[in-house]
Amino acid sequence: MVAVEQGSLTEAIVQEIRRAAWEEAQKILKGAEEEARRILEEAKEKASRLIEERRQRHLEEVKKKILSELTPELRRKALLEKYTLVASEVDRLVAEVLGEIKEDPQKYRSYLVEALKAAVSNIAAGSLVVHPCKEEKGLVERVVGEFKKGLSGSPELVVGEEIDCSGGVIVRSADGRVYFNATLDAKAVEVKERVLPIVFDRIARRAK
Repeated sequence: MVAVEQGSLTEAIVQEIRRAAWEEAQKILKGAEEEARRILEEAKEKASRLIEERRQRHLEEVKKKILSELTPELRRKALLEKYTLVASEVDRLVAEVLGEIKEDPQKYRSYLVEALKAAVSNIAAGSLVVHPCKEEKGLVERVVGEFKKGLSGSPELVVGEEIDCSGGVIVRSADGRVYFNATLDAKAVEVKERVLPIVFDRIARRAK
């Protein structure tokens, strides 16, 4: 009887040990699975983060490359637009000023006198021909007549045929070898050629 009870007790202890071992094993397995899942999730998050970081770096590199390639072109385009606007504004202002000169009889006569002075100074010839613009021959003849009174000696000034221009005169040597263009159109070009480079240079400096 004692032997039977002893055997039953031993078996019970063995069963308890097995049960405890199984439970412990299950805990270990469960913990291992959870740890594995945690490690896997962390790995996934890290991989996603790395992929996103690489994508962002790639986008930044592409963006920088595009900007580095486009910026000079964009700058040139912006400068060209500014140059065009400035050139248009200078054209408008020059046309406005010359228009005021043409519309004011006193200012226009003064302009013609200054044009004759410049022509006489620039053309080394004994005889000069002054060509007025269309419908201005009478005015130019009067201005030349008054101008000649202030000349001492050469050159001789004569008024030639009218030419197609908007105002001013063209003066040439009698042999036709030397010309002095004092038309309002030529004066407009002269002013723009003198003013525009200065303005454009200032714009270019500010753009740097």
